[in-house]
Amino acid sequence: MLDQFEAIIFDMDGTLVDSGRLHEIAWVNTLDAFGIPLDRPLMRSLCGVPTLQTLELLLKKFKHTVTASAEEMTLYKEAIVKEKARDHVKPTRLLELALASHGRMPMSVGTGATGEEAANLLRYCKMDSLFDHVVGAERVAKPKPAPDTFLLCA
Repeated sequence: MLDQFEAIIFDMDGTLVDSGRLHEIAWVNTLDAFGIPLDRPLMRSLCGVPTLQTLELLLKKFKHTVTASAEEMTLYKEAIVKEKARDHVKPTRLLELALASHGRMPMSVGTGATGEEAANLLRYCKMDSLFDHVVGAERVAKPKPAPDTFLLCA
């Protein structure tokens, strides 16, 4: 089947990397720290949306004001992700596809996370050497859910 393709583009969180529990912990802690209400169905609908944009949407939705900037809150959440990642991430079964395809065709990863966060998660899952390119949210004008991330991967 792989002979039908010229390249593979993977999404990272929830597809290539099982990081759901990690992000849940980071979001619960971040929202609690800044007094932002936790709306679990809304948070699930925002999976894949970069942290900065998610925070901006939450602040607007709940008409919540905080003394910290969205950028400061983003750094807070990213610090929790970095601190707890080793304990809460693992590769999904797509690792088998990535291993089978490595060296046979170009492969890239697109993500709503930053490139640095993606590199760390892929390293923790021992997958960092498999991909030709990793495209984080900061590399595109319109990150996920817009297609720009995956267009750049292509």
